[in-house]
Amino acid sequence: MEVLKYQPWQWRAALGRLLLGGGVLLLTLWVAFGMGPIPGLLLLFGAAFGGLYLWRTGVEPLRRAGLEVLLEPEGVRIGERFYPRGAFRGVEGPRGRWAAYLLSHPAQPGLHRQGNPLAPSPLFHLDFGGERVPLWLDLPGWDRMLRHLGLDWTEHPGLSRYLSLVEGMGWLNGLLYPPQEAEEVWLRARRRYRRLMGLLWLGFGLMVLGFIGEIAQVHRVVEWVMVGFTLVGFLLAIYATGVVLGGRNVQGWGMRYNPLRALRDEELA
Repeated sequence: MEVLKYQPWQWRAALGRLLLGGGVLLLTLWVAFGMGPIPGLLLLFGAAFGGLYLWRTGVEPLRRAGLEVLLEPEGVRIGERFYPRGAFRGVEGPRGRWAAYLLSHPAQPGLHRQGNPLAPSPLFHLDFGGERVPLWLDLPGWDRMLRHLGLDWTEHPGLSRYLSLVEGMGWLNGLLYPPQEAEEVWLRARRRYRRLMGLLWLGFGLMVLGFIGEIAQVHRVVEWVMVGFTLVGFLLAIYATGVVLGGRNVQGWGMRYNPLRALRDEELA
C-alpha cells in the first residue's frame, strides 16, 4: 500500500515564500500609508494582489502540508475519506474562464504561471459519482494515484494540455510536481535551481557584509575588502537573477521551465 504525501522541502519553501513575501507586503503597506492618495492607492492595489498571491502560494500549501493519500487495493483514501475505485468517473477540469483562456492561447506570453491569484484553485477535480475531490498537482505521485484509479494523465485532454503549457518557477519551488516520466529531468533542474538560489543568497549576504563594513568606518584596507565583497555579491546576485528570471526583454530559464518540454527536448536531441 503506497502512501503519497508532500515532501518536507515543499512546506519549507511555502513557509519561506510566506515569511519573505509577508515582510515585503508589510513594508509596502507602511510605505503606502506615508504617500499621497494616488500613489498610495496604487501601492495598496499591488499589496492586495500580493496578498492573494501569498495566500495561494504560501498559506494554501501549508494548510494541506499534512495531507496523505493511501493507494489501497480497492480505491484511495484521501485524508480520512475512502473513495472506491468503482465510483471513479474521471477527472473534471480545467475549470474557470482563466483556464479556458490559457488552454486556447498557448503562445500568449506570461499566462502560463502556477500561482496566479486570479485563477480558480484547484483547476482539476476527481469525480467520484458526483462527489468532487480536489486534484492537487503539487502532490508527489498524483499521476500514480490517477493510474491506480484507472486513468493515465495523458488520456485526459485538458490535463495533458495544461501540463504541457504551464511554465515557470512553480515547477521548481514546489507549486507543481511533475509526472513520474519527467521526474529525473526535473530533479536535475531542481539541483540547478538550488545552486542558482544559493548564489543569489550568497550574493545578498556579501552585499550586506560589505555594506556593514563600509558604515562601520574600519581600517582603509578592510574597507577596500568590504567594497570587494559588495561588488562580488552584486555580480553573483545579478548573474543568478538573470539566469532564473531574465532581463528586460528576455525571460530567464526559470520563467520558461517546463519539465515535459525539457524531457521532449532531451528525447529529440
